[in-house]
Amino acid sequence: MKKTTLSIGTLLLATAFLFTGCEDKKDADDDHNDEFTIEFSYEPNPATVNTEISFTFKIEDDHGEHVEGLMHTECEFEMTGMDAVEMELTEDPTDHGHYLGTATFTMAGEYEVHFEYMHGDEMNHMSATATFTVQ
Repeated sequence: MKKTTLSIGTLLLATAFLFTGCEDKKDADDDHNDEFTIEFSYEPNPATVNTEISFTFKIEDDHGEHVEGLMHTECEFEMTGMDAVEMELTEDPTDHGHYLGTATFTMAGEYEVHFEYMHGDEMNHMSATATFTVQ
């Protein structure tokens, strides 16, 4: 199983400030300004055209704790000049902090990964530099 890690904390922090403005205080339980790390794996590996690919996204905060309860989690795979492949994710009920989804790709190539989720009252859009290749 291939794993790819995306460190998107700086983008998350900038996005959080855009959505909330400048706040002077932070509650101890308010973790949506933390840096998140997203690691994803997929099967089968290698990914092939016209085959359903199962993805698992593991999301951790900057303390290494799994981030649970994210809402409206979606992932988009984009290839330059092509329609994006979109995938809705659901939290794994047996492995909290892990989000599952499936997608089928009709074109081989390298895709850029974009991740979107709602944490607290904020919708966060993340563009990551990681790529995913379909053969």
